[in-house]
Amino acid sequence: RLDEIICFKPLTKSNIASIIDLLVKDINRRLEDKELSVELSDEAKAFITDNGFDPIYGARPLKRFVQKNVETLAARLILEGNAGRGDVIGIGLKEGALFAYKK
Repeated sequence: RLDEIICFKPLTKSNIASIIDLLVKDINRRLEDKELSVELSDEAKAFITDNGFDPIYGARPLKRFVQKNVETLAARLILEGNAGRGDVIGIGLKEGALFAYKK
């Protein structure tokens, strides 16, 4: 039981960008055996920072946002046969939406 309130400093955009880097690193660790990797463009990272973060809930929504957007886009590219062993999957931003492409 907690009987004290713990105050945290709000996360900065730099903190959020670091968390996104860790989430992408985890995706790449899971793709290692398939010899695939994911890279975010600076624009994509900024989009995720702005849209995947909620000041009320902190960084928690970021993981779901990355799963729903980055992982799903990468998975579609793989399942459609447009990316395979040895490829790097880029995630970019076009017309306000994320998209995946083979680099």
